[in-house]
Amino acid sequence: QYADYAVWQRGWLRDEVLEGEMAYWRDRLAALPPLLELPTDRPRPPVQSSQGDLVEVSWPSDLGEDLEAFARGRGSTLFMTLLAAFEVLLYRLTGQGSLAVGSPIAGRRHSEVEDLIGFFVNTLVLRGDVTGAQTFEELVDQARDRVLEAHAHQDVPFERLVEELQPERSLSHSPLFQAVLVVAQESPEDERQLVPELTMAPLESSSQTSKFDLTLAVSTGNGLRVALEYCRDLFDETTILRWCGYLERLLCGAVERPSQAVGELPLLASAERWQLVQGWNDTTTALPSEPSIHGLFTLQARSRDSAVAVCVVGEELSYGELEVRSNRLAHHLRAQGVGLESRVGVALERSLDLPVALLAVLKAGAAYVPVDQSYPRSRRDLILANAGVGWILTDSSTVDLGDVSSVPLIDLECCREEVEALPSAPPEVDVPGEALAYVMYTSGSTGVPKGVAIPHRGVVRLVHGETFLDFGPEEVFLQAAPVAFDASTLEIWGALLHGARLELMPSGPWGTQELAAKIQEAGVTTLWLTASLFEEMVESQLESLLGVRRLLAGGDTLSVSHVRQLVEHRDYRQTLLNGYGPTENTTFTTTHDIGARGFARTVPIGQPVGNSQVYVLDGQLCPVGLGVWGELCTSGAGLARGYWSQPALTAERFVPSPFGAGGRMYRTGDEVRWGSRGALEFRGRRDHQVKLRGFRIELGEIETHLGEH
Repeated sequence: QYADYAVWQRGWLRDEVLEGEMAYWRDRLAALPPLLELPTDRPRPPVQSSQGDLVEVSWPSDLGEDLEAFARGRGSTLFMTLLAAFEVLLYRLTGQGSLAVGSPIAGRRHSEVEDLIGFFVNTLVLRGDVTGAQTFEELVDQARDRVLEAHAHQDVPFERLVEELQPERSLSHSPLFQAVLVVAQESPEDERQLVPELTMAPLESSSQTSKFDLTLAVSTGNGLRVALEYCRDLFDETTILRWCGYLERLLCGAVERPSQAVGELPLLASAERWQLVQGWNDTTTALPSEPSIHGLFTLQARSRDSAVAVCVVGEELSYGELEVRSNRLAHHLRAQGVGLESRVGVALERSLDLPVALLAVLKAGAAYVPVDQSYPRSRRDLILANAGVGWILTDSSTVDLGDVSSVPLIDLECCREEVEALPSAPPEVDVPGEALAYVMYTSGSTGVPKGVAIPHRGVVRLVHGETFLDFGPEEVFLQAAPVAFDASTLEIWGALLHGARLELMPSGPWGTQELAAKIQEAGVTTLWLTASLFEEMVESQLESLLGVRRLLAGGDTLSVSHVRQLVEHRDYRQTLLNGYGPTENTTFTTTHDIGARGFARTVPIGQPVGNSQVYVLDGQLCPVGLGVWGELCTSGAGLARGYWSQPALTAERFVPSPFGAGGRMYRTGDEVRWGSRGALEFRGRRDHQVKLRGFRIELGEIETHLGEH
């Protein structure tokens, strides 16, 4: 019989009637994503394994009754209602609005072949298109229509559908769908009449195989009995049990508030939500009463007057000398009209004049705007114009800015004698913590650089009250990052606001050999490296890193192999941190102590630093569950004001926080998830932004410029 059926099938499938059904499936499944990207506990193996397991739970009988009543009220069935809920769960777990669920179906062939095979079992591919804004009622209505349509076109065998549609094939997952829904109702008369030969029963707990990533089997009777079969290569039992809880809470919320948007339906248990929103964000630490950067420096200068503050190429300044020189320059700036909230460009090489200039700008009440002489003229002009820079501090003997006649230059070399005659005490300017400290420019997707406006409180929060680093007078910081790169914020102020010594890398091009020599010569104890530079140093200058007590790396994804090469070295003793943070949250948002907390397939970006909060949210800005990928949003004392002179972009990225009255949070665009121990794992960007040596590059900015030619 089976052989005869196979021969018949090959001929029958060429029938025009079936071709019409195939046209329906081509249209319905067009552009379906090849993979439902569930948040797995382990990487998907290159070849799908059949190793599976099963968890079983029972839901309250009144939930089943409520679902049945709801389904009848919508003119649908329990299957259609559960399908809609299952799709919402998958959408909330993956963020994918377009997804497919497989469903086994039993039915009859056309009358001319009934005597040959009687009935058949096929698999329908039920495509769902979910958005968080849909109500559950709307989704159930759509599920009803889709299920009825699919049943009306059920005669195409699944194998032939795959052959015809030719989806992207992979040995690591099944084609077209990876999740299955089976609903078995006790003594359903319509199903008995349709297929009297078929007996339905729930999956048995002894199942040790799984053909798909997930198979949800629901049977009715005394309440709802739920079995979720899963692939053991991908998931842990605790994850599947947690998801069963998600589905139950989602269904309870749906029948109670069916007109609520599905993206807002309850998913998390109260304990899990508390842990994700509050528990791991309990980062409040005491901040100093002095709110300004330069005020904290002055306190250090008074107590460590003769201690070395800055060194570069054999020259040095003590804290007392740096205080006096910056005070005099601040008076000079005030005489030029610089005041509170003014923006002053700083175009200087790494020299003793650099920290003097930065402190002087702040003491005058203004904010500094780093201007890198290596920038193209057009970018410099955009930055100066956007920031409204009124003056530029520079040194004509070492810096060539070209023609910037539109902005007055204050040449430190030319006015040195005049400045030295000014008062040595600081000017009397009241600078609150919310005052602007600097405007630092990053890439912009429209071709216009984005000026991130950082207040004093952001920098104070970064280097005071922190536990991720030991800040103190015994430390030696190396300042190697360009001042226009926000890592310099930690390097400069992490040293100078704690009485430590700041060593400046000489200006000009240098490589790993020069960096290694400087580290050893200066006895550097605290060092920040971009991910790419860290990898180069591990490959070629690893020995020089072993004497650094606290090494931070980041700005991009850290290589596991390079991290392992360092931490497994026999002489490794230091603290190695993975540091993550956008410029919009003042340099660092999270850190991960690699030596103390470890790493696995990736190096986590860790937990929030002091006085910062981080949230992993979906498209509706609702918290996602443990292990689920979402967008990282951050708030707290490190948050920038926004983008200078770009209110529309500020409103788009700095949004009201749903977790605190009147608070704001920044949407980073980075995709992360919480690990079970409270460390964040980083996956990548949600847009087309890329990183090169720690610097952001918006591909849209490149496209904009290319489009001009």
